[in-house]
Amino acid sequence: MMWLAMGLTVARLLSIPVLFVLARAGQRNWFVALFLFAGLTDVLDGWAARRFKTVSRAGAFLDSIADYLLFGGVIVWLYWFEPKFVMENVLLVSIVVVVAVVKELVKWSRGSGASHWWPSKATSVVLSAFVVFTVLVGPVRMVWFVVVGVLLLLTLAEVRIMTRLRR
Repeated sequence: MMWLAMGLTVARLLSIPVLFVLARAGQRNWFVALFLFAGLTDVLDGWAARRFKTVSRAGAFLDSIADYLLFGGVIVWLYWFEPKFVMENVLLVSIVVVVAVVKELVKWSRGSGASHWWPSKATSVVLSAFVVFTVLVGPVRMVWFVVVGVLLLLTLAEVRIMTRLRR
C-alpha cells in the first residue's frame, strides 16, 4: 500500500488536463464527475498516507501542487461554463484570488506551505460544492456571495492558525 497515497495524488494531477478539455468542450456532467473524483482523491491521499505510514515531504509537496493546480483551474473552468457570471463578478473573483494567493505565499514563506489545516480542507469543500452547484444548476448570485464570505472567513481562520504557530 506504499503507492496508494502517491497514486491518488498523481491521479488528481492527471485529471486536471482532462478537466480542462471537458470544460472547454462544455461537457458539464463529465466535468462534474471527474471534478468530484479529483476532490475525493484530495481527501483520500492524506488519509492513505497517514493510515499506511507513508507520509513524506515529497508527497505533501506534490499534494499541495495538485491542490493549487486543481483549484487554480476553477476560475478558468467557471469562466468557460458561465462567462457572463464571472465577468459580472470579476472584481469579487479577483479579491478572492488575491487573498488566497497572498495567504499561500505567507504560508510558504513561514515554512508551513504543505500544512493542511482544517480551514484549508473546509475551503476545498466549500469551493468544490460551489463549482459543482454552478456547473450543474447555473450561477446564483446569493450563493456566490455566501461562498465568498465563507471563503474569506476560512482564510482568516487559517491566518490565525499560522500566527499562533509562530508565537
